[in-house]
Amino acid sequence: ILTSNNGSTDGTDSYLRSTGTSHINQLLNIGAAANFNFLWGASRAPFRLFLADDDWLDNSYVSQCFEYMSRHACCQVAGQAFHYVNSTVVGNDSCYQLLDDCPLIRLHRFCNTITTANGVFYGLRTPQNWFFAREQGSDFCDTYFSILTGKLAVIPTTRIHRDFSNWHGTNASE
Repeated sequence: ILTSNNGSTDGTDSYLRSTGTSHINQLLNIGAAANFNFLWGASRAPFRLFLADDDWLDNSYVSQCFEYMSRHACCQVAGQAFHYVNSTVVGNDSCYQLLDDCPLIRLHRFCNTITTANGVFYGLRTPQNWFFAREQGSDFCDTYFSILTGKLAVIPTTRIHRDFSNWHGTNASE
């Protein structure tokens, strides 16, 4: 596990040191997109997965995503995302399997399936499966790139949980 403390001043550094995991302290908050790109470049792992401070996973998340990825030759697999505001579920992402050989069919199915946020962005993925810029909305560009370069899925057997309680200026149920 490689963690980047993105300029937090709330004791995150002390907590991370107590866990014994590898971590890097950014001197200033460089923003989520820049921090994701930094971690992507720093990692040498054969599989990668991103989480933010408002996310948590089912215990079986990584193993189930890896098993599905291996069985179906996918480049990216995520569990179903459930969205919370003040501990109440306010929505969840659709589950889908984009396993067609044709990239354009995969992209078309994705665009006709997704109804909420982009939970697949937080899935387990291979290192060559990364296209992320620093602009807002880059997670969707990254997902489109993933769909065009390989197979991916959101599976219903495990979940990522995302707490939207502290998101300001957005409709948390979307």
